[in-house]
Amino acid sequence: MSKRLLESEIHSPMRARIVAAALCLAFAAVGVKGGLVAVSAPSVSEPGRPDADASAQKMRADILDRHGERLATSVPVYSLYADPGAVWDAEDIAAKLITVLPELDQGDIARKLSEKDRKFVWLKREITPTQRQAVFELGLEGVH
Repeated sequence: MSKRLLESEIHSPMRARIVAAALCLAFAAVGVKGGLVAVSAPSVSEPGRPDADASAQKMRADILDRHGERLATSVPVYSLYADPGAVWDAEDIAAKLITVLPELDQGDIARKLSEKDRKFVWLKREITPTQRQAVFELGLEGVH
């Protein structure tokens, strides 16, 4: 019996080292995979930059019933915002925006664009793609 105790005492530290080595390898593998995912993940860009617009254009697939009839679809919706700190002449920009979006209040837009301490103001939500293109063609600084 004493020989058996001696044998188990000899193998016990060896088993502990094997288990510890296996756990270290497993944690190292998880760490390496996490690092690879972090490095290869796409970066988050700022609003208004071209790459942000491209990623925002990705649409979901249509939802169809079993007969292939469309039940739901994605519709692109755009919103108009501005950085008042980047606007030089609030009155001029408000007047130009009214030519494209006549439902806006020119005085309200000029007031929002004059708040230089703010970095973001909504001008109009849910504009059509045609209105979006018309505003883009105006080339207004600070309006996105």
